Amino acid sequence: MLDRIVDWLLPQPNLPEEQAANRTWLQIFILCALGAIAGYLILHFRSGLDIQRVTFLVILAVFLLGMLALLQRGYVRLGIAVLSLANLAALLTAAYIFGGVKSDSYFSVVAALVIIAMFLRRWMAFLCTLLAIAFGGLLVWGEMQGWYVPVQETSSALMTWGNASLVFIIVTVLISAASRTARRAFERNQQEIEDRRKAEAALQEQTRYLIALHETALAIINRLEVGPLLQSILQSALELTNTEHGYVDMYLPERHGFMKQASRGIFSRWPTQFLPEDQGITGEVFRRGASVVIEDYPSWPNRVDLYAGHFHAIAAAPMKVRGEVIGIIGLAYTEPGRTFTPNQVKSLEQFAELAALAADNARLYESARQELAERERVQQALSEAHRQLQTNARTLERRSQLLQVAAEVSRAASAILDPATLSQQVVELVQSRFGLYYVGLFLVDERGEDVILRAATGEAGREMMKAGHKFPIGNSSMVGWCVANRRARIALDVGEDAVRFSNPLLPHTRSELALPLISRGQILGALTIQSTQESAFSDEDIETFQTMSDQLANAIQNARLYEQLEQELEERKRAEMQVRQLNAELEDRVERRTLALKASEERFRALADNNPLRIRRYDREGRYLYANAVSDLPNFEPGQIIGKTIREVLADKPELVEFAERCLAQVFETGQPMQTEYQFGEDSYALWYLAPEFGPDGQVISVVTTTLDISERRRMEDELRARTLELQASNRELESFSYSVSHDLRAPLRALDGFSRILLEDFQDALPENARHYLTRIREATQQMSQLIDDMLRLSRISRTELRRDPVNLSELARQILESLQTQEPERNARIMIQEDLSVQGDAGLLRLALENLLGNAWKFTAKSNPTEIEVGKTFVDGKETFFIRDNGVGFDMAYADKLFGVFQRLHNPSEFPGTGVGLAIVQRVIHRHGGRIWAQSAPGQGATFYFTL
Repeated sequence: MLDRIVDWLLPQPNLPEEQAANRTWLQIFILCALGAIAGYLILHFRSGLDIQRVTFLVILAVFLLGMLALLQRGYVRLGIAVLSLANLAALLTAAYIFGGVKSDSYFSVVAALVIIAMFLRRWMAFLCTLLAIAFGGLLVWGEMQGWYVPVQETSSALMTWGNASLVFIIVTVLISAASRTARRAFERNQQEIEDRRKAEAALQEQTRYLIALHETALAIINRLEVGPLLQSILQSALELTNTEHGYVDMYLPERHGFMKQASRGIFSRWPTQFLPEDQGITGEVFRRGASVVIEDYPSWPNRVDLYAGHFHAIAAAPMKVRGEVIGIIGLAYTEPGRTFTPNQVKSLEQFAELAALAADNARLYESARQELAERERVQQALSEAHRQLQTNARTLERRSQLLQVAAEVSRAASAILDPATLSQQVVELVQSRFGLYYVGLFLVDERGEDVILRAATGEAGREMMKAGHKFPIGNSSMVGWCVANRRARIALDVGEDAVRFSNPLLPHTRSELALPLISRGQILGALTIQSTQESAFSDEDIETFQTMSDQLANAIQNARLYEQLEQELEERKRAEMQVRQLNAELEDRVERRTLALKASEERFRALADNNPLRIRRYDREGRYLYANAVSDLPNFEPGQIIGKTIREVLADKPELVEFAERCLAQVFETGQPMQTEYQFGEDSYALWYLAPEFGPDGQVISVVTTTLDISERRRMEDELRARTLELQASNRELESFSYSVSHDLRAPLRALDGFSRILLEDFQDALPENARHYLTRIREATQQMSQLIDDMLRLSRISRTELRRDPVNLSELARQILESLQTQEPERNARIMIQEDLSVQGDAGLLRLALENLLGNAWKFTAKSNPTEIEVGKTFVDGKETFFIRDNGVGFDMAYADKLFGVFQRLHNPSEFPGTGVGLAIVQRVIHRHGGRIWAQSAPGQGATFYFTL
């Protein structure tokens, strides 16, 4: 029941946004009314208020607060109805109690009537206005009759002015906001109407060109004499482009040039001019095989001097038959500044195609007529000419039919403004005119992900539309591909096309043509045209159908704009409400932005005040504009120094004052930030950063500084330097110790090896077999120990050697090392593959040492592989240049890969593969010194690959 009463009083909002706007606007109005009550009480405070007036105002305030709570709970329409009518009743009651029609309360009724006119139905606004007028008249009549005596109030001029000002402000704000929003809506509607008028003018211009092109094509179809035909072609071309100057040049293959066969206007001066095929605009068109437009011919670098100075703009289109240029149609403007439009050029190109067919038809006809004199070729020539004539006639007839349908589509587009009706009429028109199997029109959905069938022919089309037939935009279907690539696609045999979608409702389709619908650069959808014959469409059909599709796309877009305009015109009744909504939202945003800005300023101040850094802001005189609470001065308070200069605050430190003033002056002059350090105590240091603050004119208006106490860092740096010196001394002692130990160890090792060798050589016959075996073992151990010492020294020297950066050819280094290994074992069957030009920047000596160890390991662990395969090359890992050494040796288990580059770590038995276990540690240290990394991949019995970067 309550809902029916509300619907009877005010209209139902169509959009949730409108209801939200109403709620926001009413909340603002209630707050304004509460403010007005407070203002009224303040104005009348000194003059005194009786208890009755105060009671009325309190009840009114409580009522408004109740309305505010009702709106917060979502009862917007109920709140509007109650507030509108209760507000009128309250003001009329106040007028009756507090002075009648002469009181401020009766004058304030205008605010209640404005609210009722904005929200309630129009007849309700008229009824309430009549009620207010009648109520006032009743009070006046009662006063005249004596049965109603109004309260006599003695209000001062100031009070009366204040009460009237509150009412004026409320009414003015409401009416001005509504009128301003309405004006904006009307301006937007006017702009959209103007855009539609321009689009319709462009569409009518294009339709005019198509109709003229169709009529011209019909006029030249039946002409078979070459001379008159070319004159007719030129005349028609001049009429299409609205000019008086033109020519037709025909190609002479035997002379490799063009002869002028027809001319008008300025070109009549050179009726039989011959031009080689590589000169002028005719040669440019012949070379490109496409149209050429020159807007300023006298300044064109390839101009023909004979023509220069006689005309300004020129356009030429090729007359092509079976892909070959047989002639050129050229048109010119002699007026400076006049140029050919894209529509004119496109019409000229289409006309040139038709003219080429007609000219070729006439040439064939003349050739056939001449050949009739030759008896032995009469029958053959007539048959060939007849077939070609029929082909050209069918082509001309089909092109004429296509142009006629395009003209009908243009007329329909101009007359029909409903997109659905227009689309359905066009697909049925195309199907009926060309006897096609099926025609469908797809439009892109709102998300831009699919194309949905919106118009189709036949029973199959109606079923697909009922089922919501659609395709995803992409390469999974002809239509989806066409929309995704914004280009036409033709399937001469649908069984061989990879993106052809097999549709059980269209089982007889043998060829298909998909055309994009593009308007003003926006892809709207696609048109699919299907035939039961294979190869039913040609390239010429694609061009003409595409022209028709472009017209259809423009018409659909215009129809959408018109439909949108109609909807907006129907919503003009709600324009004022929408304007109020926007105004309320703007005011709410301003309020929120103000609060957010205030909160942001408070957060910044809290952040600065609690920052451990000393933050200061200075003007050009060195005066403190801001300071946080952090300071190195005793009893420091920001309020004590704000407004003072540095010289006043640090009067006892003149050197520090001069330093600070000099730095500030430099930042103000240069506008560049600076960073410096200074000492402010015996063991205290600070890092001072100064940054300029620029004003709107780009001038430095202040300098903001931050100061960081770096005393502790200074002490740590001093300690670090002392510790570094100690470590350097320790390293030198360690190096001396290593050299001494290695030198002292070598002498006994050489003695052991030498004496063992002497015993084996001089007393071999006197020694038993076991003794010779033990001596051999002693020699092998001493040699192993000597090699180990050499490797350890080499490993320690890598870190101390100064690294040089020179160009190094890794391919050449690898080739030299592997040739040396091959020389030591010439009987080994080895396949070596080294990629050429592996060039890097690095230390040649260290890189040779690394390659010697890596290639030596590869050679060693492939000893049992036949053939031995070692490859050196380059690849990319995570986009970074990476070198590798791959072999087909015994490999290793990746579970032990973490031990691979450790010193003395071995993954194979020393008796099987000898070594010290230091080589890969040397390689890793060399790679790390070059800023790279090294790793390996392997499996037992499947070889190993070592990767490294530099």
